[in-house]
Amino acid sequence: MFDGDRQDSAHRFARHRDLDLIDWDTVKADPPDLIVSSGASRSLHEPRAPFALLPHGAGHNRFTPYFDGVAGLARGQLRGPNGELPAYLALPGPAAEKRLAIDCPEAVPYADITGDLCLERLKASARMRREYRRGLGVRPEQRLVVVSSTWLGHSLWAHHPQLPERLLAALPMDDYAVAFIPHPNILAVHGSMEGLFRRQLENGLIMVDPGEGWRATISAADCVIGDHGSTTFYAAALGIPTAVAAFGRDEMPPESPLRAFGTLAPWFDSGGDLLDQVERLCESGPLKDDCFTEALAEPDPGPSQRIPAAILRILGIEAAEAKSPHMLPLPSPVEHWRPTSAWRCVVEIEGGHAGWSRYPAVEGRGPHRSVGEFGAPGHLVADVRCLDQEARDRADIITRHHGALPVAEARDESRSLLKEHPMALAASVRLAPDELVWDSRDGRTLRAMCPPEYADAAASIWLEAGKPDSAEWRLVGTGPEAALRVRPFN
Repeated sequence: MFDGDRQDSAHRFARHRDLDLIDWDTVKADPPDLIVSSGASRSLHEPRAPFALLPHGAGHNRFTPYFDGVAGLARGQLRGPNGELPAYLALPGPAAEKRLAIDCPEAVPYADITGDLCLERLKASARMRREYRRGLGVRPEQRLVVVSSTWLGHSLWAHHPQLPERLLAALPMDDYAVAFIPHPNILAVHGSMEGLFRRQLENGLIMVDPGEGWRATISAADCVIGDHGSTTFYAAALGIPTAVAAFGRDEMPPESPLRAFGTLAPWFDSGGDLLDQVERLCESGPLKDDCFTEALAEPDPGPSQRIPAAILRILGIEAAEAKSPHMLPLPSPVEHWRPTSAWRCVVEIEGGHAGWSRYPAVEGRGPHRSVGEFGAPGHLVADVRCLDQEARDRADIITRHHGALPVAEARDESRSLLKEHPMALAASVRLAPDELVWDSRDGRTLRAMCPPEYADAAASIWLEAGKPDSAEWRLVGTGPEAALRVRPFN
């Protein structure tokens, strides 16, 4: 069943990218001049054609449960029934060559430390960081927190499947954005991205296509929380502040660079204060250790030149002038992603000053004038574009701020929203960039003036202050201090 799930996922991946798949029996019947594979398998010897193995993930670090040795380097994977060996093994770093000498020393003459193609592209794309953040919808004032998980029993997903959701609910949305990068096998086995995370995607959780976009996403990150998966290791190798919330030490040999990284990386306590840990992680510096260069060498020339030259040499073709690798394409969230449209607003009023924090309401379970599931008080606010009926039905405030309406239409809209949402205490509609009309459940209609970037929090401040007919506050938010004025609508 598991193999069938992964095979179905591979077919979906190929169809999505308009790739042609060839039946393996056809390959065996009409062998190509060369097979290039990112994974080692004895079946690669069946067509009786030379084959080249390229690195898969950030080095060779884990034991294989089916053969003696490390996955990708074990003799049982590399040797054919008559002792055949790969024509070429591209190794990402010296640690892989040392392990190959233990697991299959007869293959060492065919190996070359090429460096890692992913790391090469990641480093070449560093200057695109701001564009990657814009592509993901991350604003300059926000920090991007990326959660990464490999698969199987020791993974972050296996131990803390709700961590992305809990981070989304615990981090102020005006200061943080949260992205989740699951290993494709999680989706292959457990279900589609939309099926597993539909509600979170529709309320701000950033996810990208599982086959592309993950590299650009970690390039855009301010911190990464992960496990022993390659994505987490790449992030740490790039100098991005990185912590681990799970780690499969038992899956790897003692000398593995990945295991050394697991000892070095700070531990992220999924049951602790999430905001405090994220703040400290973002402020921490890069991890420095030889484990990164042992796993991921950076020879000159790099892998984008060394690997094609080796493949052409096997084919007997004169190598053309090598070119630098393309930078990573711009990422974009998956189809069902939507900006946060239901949130909890926690307000603090001191004298004439008002401050606030907003938190995405996860799965419509935000608090209703009480403490929510993840322990934060506040008012539940839903935008008219929110698709979650539960969030809208339980909201204290309904807002319609995405475009100014004429006065008569705005007043009709505000009254209609209040009628359509009987649990709501107020409705807020934009009249002009800096002007709102509010209808209250007690029958009053008010006019509020404030800068547009503070509009979403304004009604929550008024509600927290006891719903006065007239009031004025100095707003203390992420932007410059400004004024909120409330008056009866005349």
